[in-house]
Amino acid sequence: MDGYRTVVQFVAPSLGQILSRVDGKIRGQITEIRIKEGAPISLFTDQSLFLFPDGSLKPAANGGVCPSKEEIRETFLRLCGYSVQSCEEKIKEGFFTLPGGHRVGICGRAVLKEGRISAIGDISSFNFRIASRPEGYFPPVLASLFLTRPFFVLIAGPPLSGKTSLLKGCIHYFSTKEKPWKTAVVDSREELGTKSGLCLPTVDFLEGYPRKEGMEIALRVLSPEVVVCDEISGNEDAKAIFSAVTGGVSVLASVHAVCLEDLLQKSFLKDLFSCRAITRIVFLDCTRLDRISQIISGEEIVG
Repeated sequence: MDGYRTVVQFVAPSLGQILSRVDGKIRGQITEIRIKEGAPISLFTDQSLFLFPDGSLKPAANGGVCPSKEEIRETFLRLCGYSVQSCEEKIKEGFFTLPGGHRVGICGRAVLKEGRISAIGDISSFNFRIASRPEGYFPPVLASLFLTRPFFVLIAGPPLSGKTSLLKGCIHYFSTKEKPWKTAVVDSREELGTKSGLCLPTVDFLEGYPRKEGMEIALRVLSPEVVVCDEISGNEDAKAIFSAVTGGVSVLASVHAVCLEDLLQKSFLKDLFSCRAITRIVFLDCTRLDRISQIISGEEIVG
């Protein structure tokens, strides 16, 4: 089943029927579906389009399909499998991962307890992000980055630049080499592993693990040659990566960053830069055919 049809299954039936009328030629180009109470449903290809009752898509929103409060509630219940209580942790994190690795961001009113989000109520909108094919993509130019081990390659880019798809492609590359590498994937958001359809004999997936704990377990019990993790974001992640690299294990990770200046502002990466742990940084640009805008050596940054 294609990603578009998978996602539509989780939308309120009254909205799903309309979304099912969208031209099949356009469906494969859709990367996001945004559903908000009382506002026209928008779909994104290389432009923003609005959904109309007959399934047509137009650039102007006037007359578009506007979900009701009940349709938002029904969509939320379908995402929860009609068991909100069993999904409390996912709700607090602000997203669900669907079969195929598709992600749904949810928005509403945060309930705080001791300064932390304890729940999200009054759900008002969803952003369905449709994942690419399970094996991702692997530009041949990247093969040279993995010739010398151990390596620490960092994939950097803004949202929707293709970081997750590139990680999948690299995982597939590692496992299909003439001599496959033992690879441990710390899949915190459950977008890289079995939910996305990626199943490979030399790859172990630690799904739903926090990155730090997942990397520690991988190093302790899985004897990996490569550890892959998504969206590193704090000092604990950086410490775990440092332990892996200094222990002779290669690391491939992704991080949110628009450019080099943005990357250098992230305090949790400073020690990794200063100790020369980062071998290469791959910057992504979704407007380019191969999505790669720049590859920088870690040595160039620290001098």
